[in-house]
Amino acid sequence: SHLLEWMNRVKDTTDEFRVCLGMYPDGEQAGRLTAIIWPYKNGQPAKKPTAGKGGDDDFEDPFNEGSLTP
Repeated sequence: SHLLEWMNRVKDTTDEFRVCLGMYPDGEQAGRLTAIIWPYKNGQPAKKPTAGKGGDDDFEDPFNEGSLTP
């Protein structure tokens, strides 16, 4: 349900989703794999409707529902 809520929130600012595999580099989850879903628009990371002030807040947040479950 969290994924569907996120997809509904970003659907107006994206035209594709890219699934990226990653590994936590350090901390309690070091070495664990995760999948991150990045929203893209026109081949670039998707921007929020309120974008324009600069900084990381301009871009839609990726979906990463990581946990300690392998």
